[in-house]
Amino acid sequence: MLRAAKQCGAARVIRDWSYVSEEVAGDGYVLVGDAACFIDPLFSTGVHLALSAGVLGAAYVTTALKEPGMREAAGAAYKSLYYEQYGLFRELARLFYATNRTVDTYFWEARRILNAEDSMTPRSAFIRAAAGQPPNGYERMVFVHGEAPPEFVEGISSLEGERAARQRQLAELAGTSRGVSLLGCVPVLAPGVAVERQAVLGEGEFAWGMVITEPGRAGHVPVSAFVAQLVAAIDGETALGTLVENIATGLDGDAVARLKQVAAQAAEILYVDNLIAELRGLGR
Repeated sequence: MLRAAKQCGAARVIRDWSYVSEEVAGDGYVLVGDAACFIDPLFSTGVHLALSAGVLGAAYVTTALKEPGMREAAGAAYKSLYYEQYGLFRELARLFYATNRTVDTYFWEARRILNAEDSMTPRSAFIRAAAGQPPNGYERMVFVHGEAPPEFVEGISSLEGERAARQRQLAELAGTSRGVSLLGCVPVLAPGVAVERQAVLGEGEFAWGMVITEPGRAGHVPVSAFVAQLVAAIDGETALGTLVENIATGLDGDAVARLKQVAAQAAEILYVDNLIAELRGLGR
C-alpha cells in the first residue's frame, strides 16, 4: 500500500500526557483509538476510547458507504460523540492531578477506599483502584479528600443541590395527579435551548434525528420527533397540556391521552436537567 508513497516531512516525536487530532473523519479515512486521541492511561480509559471508537467509526463508515449524502453530517456526529468522551476523561485526569499533588495522597486514598491496609502494599492498592476495579467511587472520594479547586467544588455542589431541589418539587406532587399537575404548568426553556436536526447514532449507523442543544452543554440530547416538536412549541406562555392538544389536532382521545402522558414524563426529565428552566404553576 505504501510502495508509491513519499515521505513529505521529517520524523517527529511528540511527548505529552494527552493529544487530540483536529479532524477524525474525511474523504476515505477515519481515525480511531490513539490515532484520533490519547489520554494519560490513569483510569484505563484508553480501552474504553478504543472500543467506543470502533463502534462509532464502524457506524460512520457504514453511513458514508450507504448514504454518501450523510457522510459529512455523520463525520461531525462521530467526532462530537467520540471527543465528548475524550474531553470528559481528560478533564478527569487533569482534576485528579490537581487535587492530589503528592504521591502519598494517591496511595493513601487507594488504601483507605479499598480497606486494604493489611492485605496489599500502597502501590498495589493504587494500581488496583486506578485500573478499573470496584473501589466504591474512587474518583469522587479522591476529589472529596484532595485539594480540588474551590470553583469546581462549588460548581458541583450547586448543580447537585439544584437537581435535588427540582426532584423534591416533583416528588411532592401526589402520585396519581402528578401528570395532571404538570400538564397545567407553563414550561419555560432555559436560555439558548433549541431543537436541531442532526445525524444521531442508530443501530450500527448514523441517521437523521432531532436533538436538544444548549450553549455550553457538553453533548446533545437526542429526542423523539414528538418531544422535539413539543420543545420547539414551548413559548413560555402556553400550558403543557395545551401544547400537546395543539400538536395532536385530529387524533382521537386515547392517542391524545397517551401523548399527554409522554409529555409529562419528558417535562419531568427536562426540568430536572434544567433544559426546562421553569414550570410555572408547579405545585399549585
